[in-house]
Amino acid sequence: MGSTGFNEPIYDAMESKGFKVILANPLKVRLIAESRIKNDRIGSEMLAKLLKNNWVPESYVPVKNIRGIRRIIRTRISLKRVLKGLKNRIYIELKRLKVEYDGNIFTFNGRYILKSLNNFRINK
Repeated sequence: MGSTGFNEPIYDAMESKGFKVILANPLKVRLIAESRIKNDRIGSEMLAKLLKNNWVPESYVPVKNIRGIRRIIRTRISLKRVLKGLKNRIYIELKRLKVEYDGNIFTFNGRYILKSLNNFRINK
């Protein structure tokens, strides 16, 4: 099967039924079978021909529990990026409002400053 963003449940289901599943490395397959016409039928035929000749470049598939750990780590990294983006937006808004604070606004004292902004009035 071709590697997609949603291959894990399909891979697990097929493997649990006793099938030998080969996950094709998409970058290497593209190099071997570069085609101008792209669709599912042609892609499936190309994978079948590569498989018949034992030319399918396989992707490494770790065991199920390692995949779960990796998924948790990727989710954590993604959430940390979102958090950093939100904090940066808060810093930008504080600069626009000319709020004075020392250092990190997300410390205990900084949170006190943020809470005090509930009463902050903008003069137009």
